[in-house]
Amino acid sequence: MNDFGIDRISMAGIMGTLEQENLNENTFLNFIENKVSLTIEDCTDQIWRMRGC
Repeated sequence: MNDFGIDRISMAGIMGTLEQENLNENTFLNFIENKVSLTIEDCTDQIWRMRGC
C-alpha cells in the first residue's frame, strides 16, 4: 500500500473497520487488487459502498 501513499496505520484502520462492520475483506482486497492509483478517499468510498450507503 505504500506504493499508493497509504501508510500501514491507515491500512490497519481500514482493515479494522471492515472487521468491525462485518464487511467482506476479500471483496475489499479485490477492489484494490488491480488499481493503478489509490487514495485513502477511494478506500473510504469503497467501504461506504460495501455498507450499502
